[in-house]
Amino acid sequence: MQSTDFNATLRDGTRCVIRLCCHTNSGDDRQHLKEGIRSAWCHLSPESRYYRFGYVPQQLSEQQLDYLANLDNLDRLAWCAFIQDDTRETGIGLARYVRIEDEPGVAEFAVTVVDEYQHSGLGSLLVGHLIDSAREAHLRILRGYIRPNNRAMLALAKKFGGVAQSEDDYLLVDIPVPPAQPSTHTGTAPEAPSHTD
Repeated sequence: MQSTDFNATLRDGTRCVIRLCCHTNSGDDRQHLKEGIRSAWCHLSPESRYYRFGYVPQQLSEQQLDYLANLDNLDRLAWCAFIQDDTRETGIGLARYVRIEDEPGVAEFAVTVVDEYQHSGLGSLLVGHLIDSAREAHLRILRGYIRPNNRAMLALAKKFGGVAQSEDDYLLVDIPVPPAQPSTHTGTAPEAPSHTD
């Protein structure tokens, strides 16, 4: 398992920490994650909520929070990003995957970045760590279901080699998990057009 904390600098100079969520099995760890998700949810626009869930819930239910925090760091894993000051941590993004039971080499993934930090390179950093974890878990593909008009997420997936095909109201996008190679994480958001993530 990878190290659990990485310092990163976004394109606008914002410093954040990218951390493996629930890196212990304690209930306190999961409760802390749920509180962070609940807080970050307040900073998502209706459009961002729609792109993430396909509808616009005013708040997440306790059952949804339990599901999002139910991680084992192998078949269900997430990386979160937060800004840290002297008194608290403020969540600004999360990328997660869940292994598909009848396709062991494939996991469904999703990425959420709060509106204030979209187009900052954070999505790329989170997906990069997610791919590294998927490789360690012997996954071959990360599969996302993306709304056709969610151009930023589609561009982000294509940046990592994602291939899209239509499926009902979504585009099914498969990102291949490449074999191990020297790490490309520098802790600085990569330069890219501002519309990518």
